[in-house]
Amino acid sequence: MNLCKILLFTLGICTSSSLLATVTHSVGIARDAKDQSIRYIEHHQYLPSGEHLVKYYDPEGTVMVTKTITYPGLPQHPEINQTDFTKDTKIVTTNTANSATMVRTMSGVNETLVVALDEATIIDAGFDSFLKSQWTRFSAGESKIFRLAVAGKQSLLKIRITKQQTKDKNTTFKIEPHNFFVRMLVPEMLLTYGPDRQLLTYQGLTNLNLPADQDRDVVVAFSQHTSPEPLGLPLPHWLPKK
Repeated sequence: MNLCKILLFTLGICTSSSLLATVTHSVGIARDAKDQSIRYIEHHQYLPSGEHLVKYYDPEGTVMVTKTITYPGLPQHPEINQTDFTKDTKIVTTNTANSATMVRTMSGVNETLVVALDEATIIDAGFDSFLKSQWTRFSAGESKIFRLAVAGKQSLLKIRITKQQTKDKNTTFKIEPHNFFVRMLVPEMLLTYGPDRQLLTYQGLTNLNLPADQDRDVVVAFSQHTSPEPLGLPLPHWLPKK
């Protein structure tokens, strides 16, 4: 699985927890980068407890993937409980100070993987939290190298994060493989944040199990909302009109 196809799905990218005892929501509308048709909808809920709940829906409203993410240690080392209904696959990660254990269950068959952890290693869904926690480490035009641990994958992928020069108050990070030859095959992805460090857009590939005739190059626009309690579904007025 290549970098750009995994990152949007695995990153868990969206808003941080509310300071009040409310639930913060981020709703992403993913559109085809060429024809602007809706490919899927993602709904992130940040609970006062620190839990991060995610659901991905197809355009008809059927749940494709669910994730529960917690952050017991470093922001780049979350623990993940993920179910992909389109692939009959479940992934659960648990961490120690020095390693992450990932158990992947596909069609009832378990596979266990262990990867080493340090501060320069980012577990997939911790990418957004990591960027926000390290915001001031990046100067415009500066690149830094990290390793990406993808849930269900044994090997680590070396990536380069660059804070782009911008002419407005927004901030854009470019993420790409560190290796030149891999970069020739894997397109970059761009994450743009507003002045409040809320994610505005993602541009790149997705690894969601879309129909084979659909392009995986998407642009996802995010909007932020709040509610007193967690919701089973995003509210209708948060979604595009049919």
